[in-house]
Amino acid sequence: MLSKDQKFTFLESLHFPFWIIKDASWFAAIHFLLYKESLQFISFTFAIPTIAITGYLIYSAPNKLKLLENILLGLWLIANTSWMLTELYELPLIWLSIISFSLGLLLMMPFLLLLKKSILKSH
Repeated sequence: MLSKDQKFTFLESLHFPFWIIKDASWFAAIHFLLYKESLQFISFTFAIPTIAITGYLIYSAPNKLKLLENILLGLWLIANTSWMLTELYELPLIWLSIISFSLGLLLMMPFLLLLKKSILKSH
């Protein structure tokens, strides 16, 4: 059985390949029309666990820096996924992308300050 830290690290590592599969399928669905429906399905299917993992990482963050890092990743993922759904399914979700990207940009400075503080503290 994995410890809480091991589970966090495992899911944090698993999160990125899922995201890459989601985005690669999105890209391919736009450019390889013969397989568009299958690739749309793959992209949407991988968006779900990627978002769920991000939610878990936010909930289980061991410290403020990891919490803010995962909130930023979550905002980016929501923006990215709503943009994907707008392009692939013509859903009117571009507003969600704009809000999520904007919130992420607003949180960037507090994250960078906390990161700097963390680095200085470790030296």
